[in-house]
Amino acid sequence: MGRIAFESENYLLSCEHLEAARLQSPEDRDIQRDLVRTLSRMARHDEALDFLEECHHQMPDAVAPLLTLGWARYRAGQSQRAIADFDTVLEQIPASVEAHYGRARALVDAGQASEAKLWFRRTLSLLPDHAGALRELANLKELTPADPAFAPLQNTLADKTVPAARRSVLHMSASAAHNNCKSHIEGFEYFRRGNLLKDVVFDIHAYTAFVDSLSETFNTAYFENTHDWGSASDTPIFVLGMPRSGTSLVEQILASHSRVHGSGEREDMMQLADQLPEELNDVRAFPSCMTSMTADVTAKIAAVYLRKLSWANPKASRIVDKMPGNFNHIGLITTLFPKARIIHCVRDPRDPCLSIYFGDFAGSHHYSYDLNKLGRYHREYARMMTHWHGVLPGRILNIYYEDMVEDHETLSRTMIEFCGLNWEPAYLEFHKTRRNVRTRSNAQVRQPIYRSSLGRWKSYEEQLQPLFHGLDGRPPA
Repeated sequence: MGRIAFESENYLLSCEHLEAARLQSPEDRDIQRDLVRTLSRMARHDEALDFLEECHHQMPDAVAPLLTLGWARYRAGQSQRAIADFDTVLEQIPASVEAHYGRARALVDAGQASEAKLWFRRTLSLLPDHAGALRELANLKELTPADPAFAPLQNTLADKTVPAARRSVLHMSASAAHNNCKSHIEGFEYFRRGNLLKDVVFDIHAYTAFVDSLSETFNTAYFENTHDWGSASDTPIFVLGMPRSGTSLVEQILASHSRVHGSGEREDMMQLADQLPEELNDVRAFPSCMTSMTADVTAKIAAVYLRKLSWANPKASRIVDKMPGNFNHIGLITTLFPKARIIHCVRDPRDPCLSIYFGDFAGSHHYSYDLNKLGRYHREYARMMTHWHGVLPGRILNIYYEDMVEDHETLSRTMIEFCGLNWEPAYLEFHKTRRNVRTRSNAQVRQPIYRSSLGRWKSYEEQLQPLFHGLDGRPPA
């Protein structure tokens, strides 16, 4: 059951089942590796790495633990160490498809896209229809329908015995390949088919009720009563907003400062919210359980979060947590860190929603596979942000993506001042900043700002009508 939940991208449920399995068979290494793999996907990197490094120390010649360690280090943002692990695996098993693919993925995050493309090609030489390698090549603008690598992809798509999850990724690869040569209509159709194959359900009505609950719990009176709770630290900077709204760009600009560390997309706040009922001995889920919160508990939780946040760079004065979905947790963030800076990235909703629909997101983005529900989700997100600005006036800085494209320097200076930092010339050449970037936008943030992403939705206006209905609060026609 834990493995099934993992394949369905329900990592929290997977972790629960695998923990139960480990209690039944504490010496079973396969169960342990499955659990660690899940912990890694949940961004619980400390636990995963501690266990895997111990396994590798005990069995230095065993390939399976080292391969899992390489992937765990990759997900923890340790790309160079991950590459070294994959190289060691390849010394023992030169034809390891997973090590080739893992090495290529780590190279992308390390900013070595040209070399990564070569390793994706090597992966395909071993397994011509490798879905992940084809998708990554397409996302790197390296794959088109005229490429010889495209034929095996089409052959596999025609085989209905191939699992739906794999065919979904291949559809996404094909669509990106078509978009690379401006074949927008063909590309959109592949995206549509790929999203239809996703075995996920998203209840927009339940999410609307969740937003209602957030607004009722975190009202003006709540913040008046808790304004001196939590930690006095001003180290955290939270960059949030809808995915593909410019959060990666903002983090890259901030991380160009000599005193700022960009820690990427952290799942800590989401996990904290899930764990709060147990922490507070309250049967109600978040956010209702917040009425049981105390000043002492907030101080304890904030200290644990800060310790994890500072793990990668203890000397940084400011550390960026760039989890877009933290707009769901602004109330919790402000309770724990009254002095934290919160930057909200805003963009014409049609462009980020299109990119999300094309993005093949994993994990908690179940809203992203249906255009109408995606539009209605964005509508609820906007309603939530209106609430946060109302109850926390002046605490959240809106940064508009379109304004950033038009006047990068002015917006950068506004952000830097908001974060209490001095201006440094590196901000004007943020794309040259050398750092590991684990996000779908890792290639874009290493380029100067460009205008081609503005108004991208116009090429798909006819196909996007269900999205537009959703943004207006209407069901599909």
